Amino acid sequence: MTHSGHNPQKTPWWFDILCVVLFVIILLLVTNAYSQEPERRNCIETWAHIQVGVREATGKNDGFEVEKYLASCNLDKGYSWCACFVNAGLKHCNISPLPDCPAWSPCWHKSEQIVWTQGDNIDRLKKGMVFGLFYRSKGRIAHTGLVLYVDDESIITIEGNTNVAGGRDGSGVHIRKRSPKELHIVSDWIKGAEDPGYFSHFVKKKETLYRIAINYGVTVNNIKKWNDLWNNNLYIGQELLIYS
Repeated sequence: MTHSGHNPQKTPWWFDILCVVLFVIILLLVTNAYSQEPERRNCIETWAHIQVGVREATGKNDGFEVEKYLASCNLDKGYSWCACFVNAGLKHCNISPLPDCPAWSPCWHKSEQIVWTQGDNIDRLKKGMVFGLFYRSKGRIAHTGLVLYVDDESIITIEGNTNVAGGRDGSGVHIRKRSPKELHIVSDWIKGAEDPGYFSHFVKKKETLYRIAINYGVTVNNIKKWNDLWNNNLYIGQELLIYS
């Protein structure tokens, strides 16, 4: 008995090579995004610490630094600014994409960014994540801020538009120690963020250009060129752009 039909065509040799190349490119992109994550979290932590102590000028959502936070949301003085504080920090550290409505606290907690809800293990939380507090009087998340770290059974945060008691209508930037029962939800905008090609490094005590260059695998001349430095002098808190 004879069989009729077509023999399956063999895949061209170049097609297999193309698939391998595409796989390697995708793998490199994903690896690079994850390798940038620690630097981004450190950037947020350093920036947030620098902001602690900022206060409104007259208690009416105003003042030089407060108005800079609001400007990051395209708002003028006079508006509540806890969410804009978060937005300013993540923008400063070149995190993208960010919410389309960054001045409104609920916008920071879209389903695709949520990594923790009340009752989950707090050991999953990382610095730079964004927490939200739910207010029954508002029927929604009405205050948001930055997670700093987990301390035993508490969560240390840095948040704006608050006070020492942790209220949502305060006039400054404070470090707070919150119970997991206070937090309603936590989102992560850093993990998987797009790679802008550079990130910020803030100079710490006793750091030198040589040591910073070694840490990032670049040269001193690279750092000086990227940051328009004419000499090797640095100061604590100075921001240096490091290109990947």
